[in-house]
Amino acid sequence: MIYVGRYPEELVKQFAEEAEKKFKNKLKRKYVAHIQSLKYQEALDEINRVFDPIVKIANIQELFRFSPEELREISIFLESKDRAPSYFYNGEAIQNNLKFPYKEIYDLYTPMSKYPLLFAGSPMSYGDIYEPVTQKIKMSVLMTLCLNLQVCPYCNRTYINYRGYNNGGAQLDHILSKNKYPIFASSINNLVPTCGTCNLTKGTSETSFSPFIQNEGNEYHFSFDPTENEIGIDSKNQSTIDFIESIRLKEAYQIHRMEAADILKKLEIYNRSQKNELQEVIYQASGSTINIEELLFGKGLFSREEYKRYPLAKLRTDILRANNFKRK
Repeated sequence: MIYVGRYPEELVKQFAEEAEKKFKNKLKRKYVAHIQSLKYQEALDEINRVFDPIVKIANIQELFRFSPEELREISIFLESKDRAPSYFYNGEAIQNNLKFPYKEIYDLYTPMSKYPLLFAGSPMSYGDIYEPVTQKIKMSVLMTLCLNLQVCPYCNRTYINYRGYNNGGAQLDHILSKNKYPIFASSINNLVPTCGTCNLTKGTSETSFSPFIQNEGNEYHFSFDPTENEIGIDSKNQSTIDFIESIRLKEAYQIHRMEAADILKKLEIYNRSQKNELQEVIYQASGSTINIEELLFGKGLFSREEYKRYPLAKLRTDILRANNFKRK
């Protein structure tokens, strides 16, 4: 899993305000005017009953803007108290059995992911070309833009770039399963843009860490065995290993064995002096200098920020590191 950074605070604020507005609109459609405020308070009391004593919220909006750290802390608490999912369902844990207000919160996810929002804090970007936002953008597209995320943070293989204001290439995955934790189904920091394959393969599998929280212990690392012609993936963290297995990442990467072998071949052919010679030849021919490392091994190397932009950057970096590659 690749660290993706954080959503801008202004986006979190607008998302939470709109989610609460939609929650209140649900109450308006269901109940007469003098009952609506009572049902809102009932929802707030019920949520605080579940969270007691770890946290208390003053309004429903706070639920939708919990930080990644707060979501993790509360989910650990709920798990330890066996409050998930028994607190949220009447009987079997299926959507139709959700109690009030959890069904209403759960049902907000789809309209919120498609909700168009004008957010001037993030320009539309096409590679290195940026255009100012001039019209409302679908929320899932806007999330990807605000994170400057062009490649799936789960697999680092697939582009998730958008195709216009309302056509996103990403799906939104629930870090904490919306079935187990319907209370967080519409919390912005529980939603991360991923590729469709990772999202569907992961399904409702448990994830105990977040791509919004930077922790080197949660990273996975690639290796390549040319004798066995196999790409390996491992981690120091058992939860990360479980995550790798849940999205079948090792199987997905075997198609890249040729790229891995090509890196080893280039390392063997191009030593430092040869790279300098190649750079000099290019300079003599074109009058300009280029980054030989990028030319040989691709962009996005050795940078967690750049992993978000370039497919296979983590694989290429890990193979180079394992073979004692020294950067200029």
